[in-house]
Amino acid sequence: MPDSSPKKTSLLYIALACSLALNVVLVLRRGPSEEPQGASTVEILDPGSTVEDAPAQGAQPPPDAALEAVEQPAAGEPIAGDASAAQWTVISGTVDHSLARTFQREAGEDGDALTSVFTRLFVWDLDMRRDLLAGDTIVVVWRKGPDGLPEIAAAALHSSKLGRTLT
Repeated sequence: MPDSSPKKTSLLYIALACSLALNVVLVLRRGPSEEPQGASTVEILDPGSTVEDAPAQGAQPPPDAALEAVEQPAAGEPIAGDASAAQWTVISGTVDHSLARTFQREAGEDGDALTSVFTRLFVWDLDMRRDLLAGDTIVVVWRKGPDGLPEIAAAALHSSKLGRTLT
């Protein structure tokens, strides 16, 4: 049973009173014109304005322009480029039975290890056992690392259950 002597209880009340007094002093010292740290202001646009009227955040080309300039390599072929990029392989496929079977079909003997790494990438986005359905599509850019384990540079999974593509 905890010891609740009057001396220990009074020390606790003194500490709480000091904490309360310090908080009150800090709040009163700040003044009404200062904003608390971490507060941000939000500019409210005119309700009649449209997206075209809104100021541009940067002069960046549309994302589709960059995609049009890049040619898509065929599935299972290394990506053209410098010598280090020649090791990267693109795999794309449709899930028929399970993710492991799909990667075994597409990547051969590295399929099991590739399945593990791919699953870890999407562990917070979906439950592979429950949410993965036959007909979902996968795309992976990967290579075998110096330790023999797969390294994934990019991965995408189109989930028909979620109705969106996860990257």
